[in-house]
Amino acid sequence: PARLAIVRQIAVPGVVSTCQSVGSDMPKSTRSHHLKVLREAGITLAEPRGRERVLTLRREDLEARWPGLLSAVLEERMAAPA
Repeated sequence: PARLAIVRQIAVPGVVSTCQSVGSDMPKSTRSHHLKVLREAGITLAEPRGRERVLTLRREDLEARWPGLLSAVLEERMAAPA
């Protein structure tokens, strides 16, 4: 759930996400771990910009490898309980 929340936060159009701004509600070591897992899995890209790292989703790479997966993951619609 934490990594999904981070991916959804990075995916917001027009918002610049940095390593410090995402997952600000969790300890720094936990946030760092989750960002490392996402980066090593090829989901995010962290580009240095000044003293920070700007996070972006690797949309083209993900779409080429798994068409439709990212859009399905980013959907916030939840099935209504029966």
